[in-house]
Amino acid sequence: MKKLFFTGLVLFLLRYASAQEVIVMTGLSIHSHNKLKSAQANFDFGVDLKSTQSFPPSLQYGLAMRFPMVQSKATLGGLFYTTSTAARSTYEDYSLRLDVDQRLRCFGFAFTFLYTLNETGKSKVNLYTSAGFEISTLNTDINLRLNDTSEDVSNTYRAFSPMVEAGLEYQYHWSKKFFVQGILALHVSQEAILNSTTDEPEYENVNWTGGKVLIGIGRKF
Repeated sequence: MKKLFFTGLVLFLLRYASAQEVIVMTGLSIHSHNKLKSAQANFDFGVDLKSTQSFPPSLQYGLAMRFPMVQSKATLGGLFYTTSTAARSTYEDYSLRLDVDQRLRCFGFAFTFLYTLNETGKSKVNLYTSAGFEISTLNTDINLRLNDTSEDVSNTYRAFSPMVEAGLEYQYHWSKKFFVQGILALHVSQEAILNSTTDEPEYENVNWTGGKVLIGIGRKF
């Protein structure tokens, strides 16, 4: 069934797409991660941990492939993107040092649909939408040093969640083959539980909902 679906999709794009566009993008991903921040603030290791970093906004990198439809304002495509953020809590006195490092990464895959709202000269404004899913991975490393001894504990947690995006895209085509673009979008991700890859208890929920400001450079083929 899946093979039949993808075969039909390829045939549809070959029949109705007027060209192919490949776009490399980067930009800022703004997210709250309130529950992860709350869990970090409530770590209980018997000492007063100080937070030095708590899941700040992060850079996103992405690669998109698009197929403008023949004699239509619509464009279909696909998108892969990744972003990561981190948190750190630490404590130190004359004999003890404790560091808790957390690295949160997201890999996303989405289908995109764009509709041209206005096209004047070399400029184009599109309605931008996408829908897909995200795979989140949280790596937690705990390092304890007491006098001349040390102990390290590491855990990995993963979550899977659907996502949608909507926003506006501006493109400027400086030649027949090359263009630059900017996207301002709202990103909505379903909250998902981070489950341990070992036998550890599940962790807090992860949620990438927030805003995105992206820029990119594209080429037509």
